Amino acid sequence: MAGREIWAAYRPAVTDIPDYDPTSVLLRMTSEERLITDHHISGFTIGPHPLAYRRTDLQEMNLSTLRHIKGRRPGEEVRTVGEVTVKQRPRLRGSRANLI
Repeated sequence: MAGREIWAAYRPAVTDIPDYDPTSVLLRMTSEERLITDHHISGFTIGPHPLAYRRTDLQEMNLSTLRHIKGRRPGEEVRTVGEVTVKQRPRLRGSRANLI
């Protein structure tokens, strides 16, 4: 069985898990709490991209999205923001840090 076929066999079970148990004594997590918890536990989230929660704030700060930058001329100055997921270690003397 190929990987996609194996995943397809389990997909219904994964999608049937409720997002929240109304009988729980715990309060439902906010989107930000869920994001922080995901990153703390696994280092990533399967929810919306972290910057999606701040999209309106970023637009008000005149920060460019990738879609906007693609339409700019080469050499034109832009301001943007992103999330650093990996940092090169150790940093070599006199070199730039590679952020991915």
